[in-house]
Amino acid sequence: MNIHELILKRRSIRRFKSKDIAFDVLKKLVNAGRLAPSAANMQPLEYIVVDDPELTERVFNTLKWAGYIAPAGNPPAGEEPVAYIVIAINMEIKSSGADKDIGAAAENIILAALAEEIGSCWIETIDRPKLKAILELPDKLSINSVIALGYPNEQPLIEELAQPDGSIKYWNDETGRLHVPKRQLANILYRNGYIRPEAAVPQWVLACENSVEEEAYLIKGFLENNGIPCVLEAVKFHEMPVNFGQLSKLRLMVPKEKLAEAQALIQERISQTECPACGALCPVGDLICKYCGKSLEDDEDE
Repeated sequence: MNIHELILKRRSIRRFKSKDIAFDVLKKLVNAGRLAPSAANMQPLEYIVVDDPELTERVFNTLKWAGYIAPAGNPPAGEEPVAYIVIAINMEIKSSGADKDIGAAAENIILAALAEEIGSCWIETIDRPKLKAILELPDKLSINSVIALGYPNEQPLIEELAQPDGSIKYWNDETGRLHVPKRQLANILYRNGYIRPEAAVPQWVLACENSVEEEAYLIKGFLENNGIPCVLEAVKFHEMPVNFGQLSKLRLMVPKEKLAEAQALIQERISQTECPACGALCPVGDLICKYCGKSLEDDEDE
């Protein structure tokens, strides 16, 4: 896998397999961070690898995860990270560019980890005094961030934001899978000044809204299978603390020139029912699937 493919594949992972990472691999990751660009080549960063199971548990308790969906975003029991790399600044090495160094080093570590099929989550919400005491770090080291590591046990999905001002809050769907909105390239790319490239920027318009996630994703898949690009945007969240971050409504957006075709297809889709036996779509009202011959009626009470 080349570097561009790794970048496209990268996701923040918060559920991991209980599989140890060899220390030699962790050393490779630190070396990748070491070789990142450094302002004035001052190299003020130092790295603490934590892979002892007793220590990893204590480090875990100093971290906060996935603020938009907390506590639902916390790694479940048995799916915690198996190792950490703590990035610290040596305050005896004066460098005004240390924060920039950290960004470059962290991304090197994250991509090098992914090349080893290791997932990661870069965390800055940390109880730093507690973590510093656990690791018995000297006063000269200032903890900046922690990269949690482990073999992934989830596959988050990227959701393209149709509108530049769409909600950036990520969410878990009904199956527990994480969805992460990203601004589209067309909305952030300019050329030779603050000028859009020649290629037309798609104008996305609302095709339908749905508060039932499963149905919204079925319609999205149906449109895409018929050649219509579309994106789902989260536009409304429950604000009560117990439900913070949980999705309550989805907007299905399509290119403006495809709106009429999309709406016709949506009407076609909602006038169909899925065969429980073979999954084929059949007209609502049919009693028998025309593809497999099985009954389309719910027979759970029989």
